[in-house]
Order: sequence, then C-alpha cells, then structure tokens
Amino acid sequence: MACYNSSPIEKQESPAVFTYRIIKGSNYIWKIRRPDLPQKIIGICALHHFDEAAQTIEIGGKFSPKPWGKNIMKSAFEQLIQFASNEVNVRTVVGRTLC
Repeated sequence: MACYNSSPIEKQESPAVFTYRIIKGSNYIWKIRRPDLPQKIIGICALHHFDEAAQTIEIGGKFSPKPWGKNIMKSAFEQLIQFASNEVNVRTVVGRTLC
C-alpha cells in the first residue's frame, strides 16, 4: 500500500487555497453533488500524477463528513477507475492514504 505521510489539507489552509492546489495538480477533477440538491457540492475526486511511461495514475478525493458511510465516494472512485482505464489508457490506478 502506498501512503502519504502528511494530511491532504495543510494547516491553516482555506477551502479556496486547497481547491486551487488540487485543481493545479490534477490531470482530471470532478465534483460530487447530491442528486436531490445538484447545486450543492459535497466532495471532489481527481486523477493526478499521470505517469505515461509506467501507465499509472493516482486517484484521490475529499468528501464532506455528513454523507460518510453511504458508498458515495466508492461509487465515484469506481467511475473514475473506469474512466482512467477507458480514456487515459492506464494499467494501474494508485490510491494513497494517510498511514
């Protein structure tokens, strides 16, 4: 398992700065919205650090705590993995976590 050794959100980082940093470092980024409130963003997920030679890409996301445990991020990641396989031509999608 691959691990990050620091939090994805830096200390004292505002939501706007976090969002800009994620957008800047991502190859592809998606918003996660509630079907009943499509104007409300409840999370983001992204494919980033594409390595064409190794045919790998990393997957990541950030999600509001309130809808945790409802398999929403799992569903979003499954769609991203399918996209990466079909559209980006990667062999491996890497997911990192804090350890």
